[in-house]
Amino acid sequence: MKNILNKAKKIFIVTSSLISLLFILNPLYAKEFIRGTILPSGLLQDRINFTPGDRAFISFNTKDGVIKGDIVTIASKEDRGLEYPLGRCAVVKVGAESSICEVIDSRKEITYGDALYIPKLAYREENLFPVIYSLLYNIAESVPPHKKQTVYIHDIFDKTLNITRYSLKTKKEMEEVFSQKQNKILLREGLLSRDVRFFPIDSFENLIFLKNFMERERIDVFITGLYSHEKDVIYLTFHKYDNRLSKEVLTFQIKPKDLREWEDTKEIILPYKKAERLEPIKCRVSLIEKTDSIIKYSKEEIIRFETQGNMFRETELKTKEFNIIAPAEVLVTLNGEPLSFDKTGLFVTNLNRGSHKLSVSFKRGYYFNTKGALIFVSDKPVEKDMVLLVRKDGDIHIKIELTPEFDKNPIDVTVWKEHTEMGSQILPVKETKTEKMIETYID
Repeated sequence: MKNILNKAKKIFIVTSSLISLLFILNPLYAKEFIRGTILPSGLLQDRINFTPGDRAFISFNTKDGVIKGDIVTIASKEDRGLEYPLGRCAVVKVGAESSICEVIDSRKEITYGDALYIPKLAYREENLFPVIYSLLYNIAESVPPHKKQTVYIHDIFDKTLNITRYSLKTKKEMEEVFSQKQNKILLREGLLSRDVRFFPIDSFENLIFLKNFMERERIDVFITGLYSHEKDVIYLTFHKYDNRLSKEVLTFQIKPKDLREWEDTKEIILPYKKAERLEPIKCRVSLIEKTDSIIKYSKEEIIRFETQGNMFRETELKTKEFNIIAPAEVLVTLNGEPLSFDKTGLFVTNLNRGSHKLSVSFKRGYYFNTKGALIFVSDKPVEKDMVLLVRKDGDIHIKIELTPEFDKNPIDVTVWKEHTEMGSQILPVKETKTEKMIETYID
């Protein structure tokens, strides 16, 4: 009996040590947290305990750096170290004095007075933080709590469109604060400012560039800004664009904290240079749909391929007469937009430099004597995706050949560029083997 108790004691000590180590290693516990409570006077449901789906008022507010969609950890009021979380809730509305959260999961009963924990929003620049938080709050309020948005923070300029030391400091602080809200904000990084030649000036050309850029890079919110200074005040204005190109302007006044910051607003790092707009590249897409008789295949082979053992489908197809096979339900899209080919199978458009996605799909259609008599359409689509990386001058030609035969490449794409000095040049297309055919073309 004594041995059993000693063994149990050792197991308890080891288990406790492992649990303690887990809490130490978990990044959740390495952060600085703000503690709040579920408010007893603000129960939205007429009950003592809460379950997933219930809502309650909580003590967190705008002063705590909370935004809509934040995930809050719930613990008992006696749990000062957040050692035994009871569950989680999502902030659905933020106010100046209190907020509302909705319970999303729970391990034990949750009631008013229970403690709430959320990571403290860290910042370096004390006088910039209220401004950046206001912008962050504005972005979160524009969508439902559960929706995550991809945000691109562009350059901040002085009133003559130069990038200054203050510009760089403001942008860096924005990125550091925004990156702490990963459950709501996905920062689009890895793009060089010199490749995003956009200035906060209202012009049709600017908006066209921004529309294409946001669609290509799948950005939900684009932020840029301007500032000016007068006497001892900095006027900082953010221009926020959503993916419908709706623009919102937010202006703030900031008092420089010291002489160094005031000097930063005047120190030019990158002087303004008018954006060089490169001419778009003409792209011609031709579509060729091949038709074939089914003489080389027996009717039984085709039915076996199309039904894959489905007896009901097999019985149905055995009653149908067909002798021609050709592409049906053909769909070609460029950056998600369907292409409308003319009678000759040609589509012409302009492309900006950057990446573009070409998608092709069709199903095999079975006809009798003529393509006007469609008997049935296969339920097995053939698909191919292609990424075009356009960087250099020269018209692009894309030829798409659709072949319904079973023993040939069903979708063949050839891409070449036309150069004024060297004529036409066929460039290689790299293919990656996956369930869905994907190719990449780089000029």
